[in-house]
Amino acid sequence: MRKYNNILELRDHAIYLYPGIEAYIPDENRREELPLEGIRDLYDHNYSRKDGIICFVYQRRIFAIPESWNIIEVLLKEGFNEAKFYIPFTNGEYPAGYWAEWNMLKKEQVECREEDLKIYNNRGYPLCYKEERRKRFEEKMLQKIYKEKGQCSEEDFKNKCHKYCEQNGYGEISDYILQQAVEIPESGMMVRMPNGYSVEFPIIRNNLFNNNTTENLGTFNRRKGICIFVYCDGKTYISKSRKVVKALKKAGYRKENGLYIPLTKKSVILDQDLRNIWE
Repeated sequence: MRKYNNILELRDHAIYLYPGIEAYIPDENRREELPLEGIRDLYDHNYSRKDGIICFVYQRRIFAIPESWNIIEVLLKEGFNEAKFYIPFTNGEYPAGYWAEWNMLKKEQVECREEDLKIYNNRGYPLCYKEERRKRFEEKMLQKIYKEKGQCSEEDFKNKCHKYCEQNGYGEISDYILQQAVEIPESGMMVRMPNGYSVEFPIIRNNLFNNNTTENLGTFNRRKGICIFVYCDGKTYISKSRKVVKALKKAGYRKENGLYIPLTKKSVILDQDLRNIWE
């Protein structure tokens, strides 16, 4: 079982997601290019994890590897921040041309998790309780590091955003109006543009309540029929509805011409649920 001691060892064994790399989808017997545009520029020295896979960006290069606590520990010790961005290979697909390497990494992941259970649980608990204790231990360690970096839990972040907006006169809009807008997910929203693909991210990320957060809360911008706004919960939304713009003005939101509007009328949101709301 391999243990990593530093970022260089981790980099050398992870799969490098070079521009144009494809995922092989066994169930459909086809390849698909990964939508990685924008991640390396926005998330250098950050990592994201989902469904047992970790992606990290080191020196503006994107890497993927099956998750283990040893890997998280190395990334945290090397000063990486956890973020939310697109992660491939979470539904059984694997990097095309790297089947053997990916399978070996997956095997090592299972061995690491079994070792974690031995380390963090030695009182003869059933497996389900051991796994729960291991997860609680990881969460406790992560929260300690997040606190040192100025990050807070999702609930605390939301409460701080609401409190700031109340103090500065940015109100809420009705649920009916808000449902006419699309929330841009933390992990990113994949979009097909006229000249290719892109991944669009929210304006405020990582539950960091700082100057960037207070500068953008309660702001909106509108151009060519598309509105983007940062709501009082800290989340970023887009909408084509004029009712949304009217409601935001009434709630005290201020227009900020510098806010980037990620979509055009010719853009296509790839996520079906989000596209249903948008269209």
